[in-house]
Amino acid sequence: MVLAIIVSNTFVVISKLCLKKKATEIKDLNNDFLMNPLGILFSPWVLTAMVCFAISLFLSIYIYTKLEVSKVFPISFGFGFAVLAISSYYIFNEKFTYINFIGVLVIFIGSYLVLHKESLPS
Repeated sequence: MVLAIIVSNTFVVISKLCLKKKATEIKDLNNDFLMNPLGILFSPWVLTAMVCFAISLFLSIYIYTKLEVSKVFPISFGFGFAVLAISSYYIFNEKFTYINFIGVLVIFIGSYLVLHKESLPS
């Protein structure tokens, strides 16, 4: 089931990266949105983002039939944040400082604890 969570969130990350890519292509935000909203909506980047998000949506529904949302959400959020931060650093040259690294590490540790809380001593 962890693999399904990872795959689902990978599709979410891909959708966010596609939207960011489209955002970098927009030169004049007000003019593009007002004059060509359908051009933005039907651009390959936005369409890819929508397909990836839809796949993630269906995978999430499947996951929620097997696991508690209180377990899935923290893991999903943590994984998504970490992978998106690292991907943005490499793809868009966004900042990724030591503080970001420590934050990502804490998120992974927290996700592990949430997932395995039954096997930990009380």
